Amino acid sequence: MSRVKGRPRKIAIIMINYPLRPPMPFWARYLSMAFGILNVIGGIVSSNFQAISFPFIVGLLVGGIWFAFGYYGGLPLVNTVYDWQPPNIPNEITDCHRQGLLVLRRRKRIMWASVPCYFVVGAILMPWLEKLGHPDVGFILIATVMAIIFFRYYLSRCPRCGYGFFAGSTNRAALIHRRNYCAYCGLSLDGQNRSKK
Repeated sequence: MSRVKGRPRKIAIIMINYPLRPPMPFWARYLSMAFGILNVIGGIVSSNFQAISFPFIVGLLVGGIWFAFGYYGGLPLVNTVYDWQPPNIPNEITDCHRQGLLVLRRRKRIMWASVPCYFVVGAILMPWLEKLGHPDVGFILIATVMAIIFFRYYLSRCPRCGYGFFAGSTNRAALIHRRNYCAYCGLSLDGQNRSKK
């Protein structure tokens, strides 16, 4: 198969413009970042400058999360569809929305399946880590992986409106609520329109 010579191909870059979500006020952002820095300092000081210790790792993790939370101005959202477009009709449910709901349901199954895996992996790793003298590090690693899996589900974007599916408001610092429908547009996990409460 011969390639036709001539003009170079144009590469299409898709820019998705999700709805804007206002960040926290500046004073709250700076307070969160300062709290994160203090956590890191506290973790370093309380660990007596030992790199592999429970206070050091927890201080870095917790401090880093608080600093990132303040720097971003809230919680980031995880995409559920690659080619999101704002809906033309408010209550319309398209194939793209259904695909995003499939992603959400899969993340939910993975999240609940990870709970028994946590105990199994912990039971396997703990005797080995106790021999090395660092059972707390194994706990932190397993808990961090579980937290990522849980937050990947609860910080998912709604495939229809583009806001947080489980977020309590359209702000970046919105509280997360456990429910089966989007509070902003009413799209439910089973692909129906629910009344917004």
